[in-house]
This record gives sequence, structure tokens and C-alpha cells, in this order.
Amino acid sequence: INLKKKKTKYFRRYTHAQYIFNLETGIFTVGPWSFKISKLSKSIENQIMASTSARPFRIEVPESDIQDLKRRLQQTRYPSKFDEKARGNWSYGIDPDHLSSMLDYWQRGFDWRRGEAELNRFSHYKMLVKGLDMHFIHQKSPSADAIPLLLVHGWPGSVWEFHKIIPMLTRPENGQAFHVIAPSLPGYGWSEAPEEAGIGAAETGDICHELMMQLGYQHYATQGGDWGAAVVKVIAMKYPNNCVGLHLNLPLAHASGYELSFRNTVLALRMLGNILAPKLTLSQKERNMLNRLKGYARTDSAYFMTHATKPNTLAWGLNDSPAGLCAWIAEKCHSWTDEDLNFDEILTNISIYWFTGTIASSCRMYYETIPMIPGVEDTFGKLAGYCDVPTAMASFPKEIIAAPKGWANLAYNLKQFNFYDKGGHFAAWEVPELLNADVREFYFKTTSFADLVDQANRRKKGEPEGLSPSSVLERDPKATAAFGITAATLFYYIYRKFS
Repeated sequence: INLKKKKTKYFRRYTHAQYIFNLETGIFTVGPWSFKISKLSKSIENQIMASTSARPFRIEVPESDIQDLKRRLQQTRYPSKFDEKARGNWSYGIDPDHLSSMLDYWQRGFDWRRGEAELNRFSHYKMLVKGLDMHFIHQKSPSADAIPLLLVHGWPGSVWEFHKIIPMLTRPENGQAFHVIAPSLPGYGWSEAPEEAGIGAAETGDICHELMMQLGYQHYATQGGDWGAAVVKVIAMKYPNNCVGLHLNLPLAHASGYELSFRNTVLALRMLGNILAPKLTLSQKERNMLNRLKGYARTDSAYFMTHATKPNTLAWGLNDSPAGLCAWIAEKCHSWTDEDLNFDEILTNISIYWFTGTIASSCRMYYETIPMIPGVEDTFGKLAGYCDVPTAMASFPKEIIAAPKGWANLAYNLKQFNFYDKGGHFAAWEVPELLNADVREFYFKTTSFADLVDQANRRKKGEPEGLSPSSVLERDPKATAAFGITAATLFYYIYRKFS
């Protein structure tokens, strides 16, 4: 039984020879004729069930692909020389000496089979989920009471980001551990790439939730960074009865144009007050977070705009040139990390994009999520609503986008917020011991899985009754200062304008 797609999103059809059965409507089609089926024969039912069951998978890149990569690297055409260092190393993008050394090592010294063997230590599977053949790691802990944890990566990452932290999370400590489910996002790594438009972060959240349902996890915890943070927030907001906890290492909190509420008004005014008078309304660490965000927007976000507006134009070059692909990703691995990862670590991740040919489909996630193009639905803006699922955030000094705790307090049911002195965008990759400890602190100390499940069983949709104007201000006392500064500024502007 093979999956066959239809133009409508998530409309699943299963085909075998010349006949089609639609699981959602019960319509059985043979050529031009259609019949309503009330009951399936056991053999057909078994075939359909088998198509949506997890199939063991092993990563095995053909040797011919490895040799093709080395041939292409050998034929790299380098750009003309230029004195980039006149304005400082990395000021024009990736440092040419750094890239040259990396490309030479990729061709002559790098051993893909070593990274492949490291990944194959884990239990890999593939399974049809909402019409896509999804790849995922399902690493179970020996602990009988382990918590199922959906662990989601982003761009330019992959499941390789988690090769250090998965053993830490699954290893029992005082009888406490996690079963880790780490999918490759649709169109990343070994997961099937969508052939139709419209699969952004929100739809990916639906897919990852359905994956957990098909695996039999009715209640589960989540952790995510980069796109993973957006995906798991979608899950928490849409499926709060199943997703019982939310842990983020990319704190997202912003006001939404889709929601007119007191909370949203407070958040918007709080942000404005923080910008107008940061020293009065923010701690030093929070001011550092905003400065990083300003620096990212000014000098480090061109890739974001390209992915969100013209991803396919870029993809033709990156999918054909390993040197171009390496430059595009390695520059981010340098800019977004606290300390440079070694060549083997970075090249294993880049090789996954190369051997699977998924750089184009991975970049399209931005286009399908961010409202840069007329007609593209603003799924990112809809992530801005209040998230009632208990949430923890870990803030690392080189993270590119981070919300101050005061913002997060108004956007999430925040139970834990920790600052760290080292680490960057790829926390699971750079500082796995810190992220592991933070995740464990949240799910085993700050809260308990049993309590989270109990809350999920009682949770209602929408904002909780307790989030009244008074409780918002109690939750975020500094909002009062932000209000005052914003109101005074607006009053002064109006006075000068009309006086």
C-alpha cells in the first residue's frame, strides 16, 4: 500500500493496484466507479493498518553518493580574492580561510561513516503521518516510568543535533528518565518533503502531534528550539489535552494582531516601555537579550528574508554545490554558537542536507510560515496567543531570538525561566548537559508529569479565568513601570503635536 496525494491538504488516500480507499469518508474507488464501504475485509484493514505503523529504518548512504560529493568538492570554483579582513573577520559573511579549510577537510579527512554509525546507535523508524512518510528516532529508556518527550529541531539543524543529549535524557537518574521521540521535520533529513504548498510550522505541529498519537502516547511532554520551538508551541495551543508540558530554548513571545485582549495590550505596551526605557524596566541580562535581537535583525537575518520570500532561487545553487551549502550553513554555526563546533560535528549535519537533497524543502518552511508574500497565510502571527500549557524556558547567551522573562510571563503559563552563562542557538548540540539538566528540572522538580496530566485532563480551551487584568499585573509587576513610561511618552508626543 503506497501513499497517494490529492491537491487538498491532509486529504489521505491509500492506493493498491488500481483501487483507492479514502479512510476519512469510507469511499472505495475503482477507476471511474466509487462505492461507499461500511466495513473492510480483514486483509484490507490489515494492509491499511500496516501502512500507518512504524517501520524500522537504518541510515545507509550509498558509497556512490559519497564519491560524487568528493568529486564535486574537488571541482569547487573559488571566488576572486578580496581583503575581507579589512573590516574584520567574518564581516562579509563566512571567513574564506575558514571555509577553505573546511572544504578541504570535507573532501580529504571527513568520514561520513563515523557520523552515520553514531546516528545508527539509535532506533530509527519511518511511518506515514498525515500523508507524509516521516522519519523519527524513537529511543526508549530502560525506566518503566519514563516520560514520552517530543524533541523537535529547527533550521539549519537535524536530528544530529540530539546525538549527545538523547543518551542523557533516556538514562535513568533516581528512576527518572524520558522516552525520546525526535522526528526529522517534513522536508528535512529523511522525512518526505511536501509536494504541495501550505506546510508551515502550524501544519508541522499537526503532523508531529499525529505522530505521537499513532505511537500511542495520549499524554506527552515537548522540547524545542528554533522552528522546533514554534512547532511545539503550536502543539501546546492546539492540543492542550495531550501536550502536557512545553520546554523551549528559543523563547518566543510577541503581541498578536489577531487577538484583542487585555493580556495582548499589556504585552504590547510592555514591549514599547522596554524599548523606550530599557534600564528602568529590564535587568542587565534581559537588556543583553534585546541587544542580541537588535544585532541579529541588523546584520544576521538576511538568510531569513531570502528563505521567506525566494527560497527556491537560493535552493538551486545550494542543492547543486556542496561548497555553497557548506558556506550557507557553516556561517550560521559560527555566528550562533558560543564556541565553534568542530569540523566533524558541523560537516555531519551539512552532509545530511547534502545526501538527502533537502535544503530546498527545509528553506520553504519560512515561506509557508512567515507572511512576507501576499496570499500566504500568517501562521506565525497566530502563534502569539496565550499558551496555557505549563512552560519552561532556558535562555542561552548566544541565542539569536529571545524574549525577556517579563514578556514570556504574559505569553505563557510560565513556571520556570533560567539564564545560563554559556551556550547558543544549538543548545542540545553545544551544551547538552545544561539543557538536559534544565529539562529534567522542569519535568521532575518544578512540576511532575502526573500533575501535568491531571491539569491537561481538566484544562479548558482559551485563556484561563485567572488571567484577569489584576492577575496580569500581579504576574508581571514591571508592567506598571512600562505602562507609565509608555503613557508619559504618548502624552508628551500628543502635547507637542497639538500645542
